[in-house]
Amino acid sequence: MRLVFAIGGGGDVVSAGALAIKLGAEVGLLPWERYVVDPEPGPLTDKDLVGAKSYGALFVLNSKTIAIRRGKAIRPQGACVASILEREVYAISPDRPPSVVAKALASRFSEITGVDVGGDVLACGCEPDLHSPLADSYSLAVLKRAEELGADVEVAVVGLGADGELSRDYLVKRAALIASNGGFLGYYAFEPQDLALLERLTSNCTTEASANVLKALKGMVGEVPIRGNSRRAYLDVFTPVFLRFRPGPLMELNKIAKLIYDNDWDVFTAAVELRRMGYTTEYDFEVYVASGLPPSEALAKAKAERRCSCN
Repeated sequence: MRLVFAIGGGGDVVSAGALAIKLGAEVGLLPWERYVVDPEPGPLTDKDLVGAKSYGALFVLNSKTIAIRRGKAIRPQGACVASILEREVYAISPDRPPSVVAKALASRFSEITGVDVGGDVLACGCEPDLHSPLADSYSLAVLKRAEELGADVEVAVVGLGADGELSRDYLVKRAALIASNGGFLGYYAFEPQDLALLERLTSNCTTEASANVLKALKGMVGEVPIRGNSRRAYLDVFTPVFLRFRPGPLMELNKIAKLIYDNDWDVFTAAVELRRMGYTTEYDFEVYVASGLPPSEALAKAKAERRCSCN
């Protein structure tokens, strides 16, 4: 059985869901909602969910699944995608080590395609403009371990720069480094026949980066505002193209993923340990927002506290 797995949280599952339909696969995700949906910092665990079936390090969402966070009922994007696609969506338990999650995935799926919208997974983890490296890096560590357990694994990156974090030029250079190390596998692409499904998904679920992929597929070219006009994303006809990579060479460039892999940290442990080492992530940003800082100030504070290097 094949899984297309959204590795970055938020609305990445929208693009993953659409690609899964193209590839005849199941849909999965790391269940980490953006702060505009979820008031609690960090990803969802099975303890937060109502109406999900638990299978150890995996759980399964349906169209009626909700999460309770700080006393508030929220609808996870996995449940939204489940409703639109009329199928269950798999989620991993981010409070488990990558070795445990990988074993659960590899025991159920022989092929896994991890989907990142924007390109954060290509980062080293210390770039000044980087906002959300933790989800992608944790997921990459999981995928590498799943590959070692015998699954056929790849990482497919779509919408380079569509999340307004790292520049298109920088991401293309990072992709070229992976290709030079034998890590490039080829391409997928969204096509005009995918428009209707992407329209349904983006109009019902909460996503900006995946919505930018749709805008590009409809012909938009140039810069667009994102994240409350705090950042700009560049779109063109290449935005809906997926670049496919082997997880090993990709992880050699992603310092956070390598640390998580080597230490077998769950997401919550990783957030603490990485901060101690000078990395800051979306978890720190969400903690600051939850404490009452405006998002722009929270993001600036998290970035200013970054004390690491890509060298």
